Amino acid sequence: PNLNSMAWVSFMGAVMTVAYFTLLWTLSISVPRPQGLSYHIVQSSTSADTTFSILNAVG
Repeated sequence: PNLNSMAWVSFMGAVMTVAYFTLLWTLSISVPRPQGLSYHIVQSSTSADTTFSILNAVG
């Protein structure tokens, strides 16, 4: 196949990518943060809690 005739597919993909990204960041800016949520880190009380938290963060 002639790859020059397929350039419109790449162009449409680029346009859709920019449109999707613009939609996502405008929505994330326009929606306020939920009220009543705590963003403080919970301190572990035992060494087992700390170990499992580290393993959870590693994945």
